[in-house]
Amino acid sequence: MNTIKFIVTAGVEEHVFRKDSFRQITTTYTSGDTGSVDIYFSPEGDIVDLDRIRLIVYKDFISTITTSIQRLLSESKNSEVKHSQTKGIYQQVTSMGYTAG
Repeated sequence: MNTIKFIVTAGVEEHVFRKDSFRQITTTYTSGDTGSVDIYFSPEGDIVDLDRIRLIVYKDFISTITTSIQRLLSESKNSEVKHSQTKGIYQQVTSMGYTAG
């Protein structure tokens, strides 16, 4: 069973989902510098109350982050996304949050 782990705050809060519980990705942005990438999972198989990971991303990188997340979800290995990375594409994520469904 392959998983994807989101480390929301360094070493303090992390959420692990089975990749087969992934449901959808949505993106939104306004006139500011950032937008959001919302990733939805149904870890208990519930199609109504989905868990959400929200990444706040610099607007110019929303498409790149979305493509990267989709690639990670399609790989047959465990994956990890960390908040506040100092290099790589995920350094464009300004904050990350979790909302239980």
